[in-house]
Amino acid sequence: MTSDHPGTVAVVAVPSPAAWHRETDIVVIGAGAAGMPAAICAREAGASVFLLEAEADIGGHAITSGGNVPLGGGTSAQTAAGIEDSPDLVFLDNTDWSVVQPNGFPDYR
Repeated sequence: MTSDHPGTVAVVAVPSPAAWHRETDIVVIGAGAAGMPAAICAREAGASVFLLEAEADIGGHAITSGGNVPLGGGTSAQTAAGIEDSPDLVFLDNTDWSVVQPNGFPDYR
């Protein structure tokens, strides 16, 4: 499909494969700031992983940061602002969903 409007993206449908002959333990959708670490952790834990990314480059929405995604963990900016953080707290922020409220977010986010 083409577009007559400048700046729009043409969408092309890609046919599904006629047959799929692969098996994996885990499928991760998206190689962004969450998907890539999830795939790495799963692989390091011994799982076979299929990482699916729609774009030509990895990074997802985090790619807009130029590869510098300050996720926290005790950065110099946090320290200067008096914010106590650590790599372990960042990990819990991204993996412990037992504390979510009805809106889907924990109180501390």
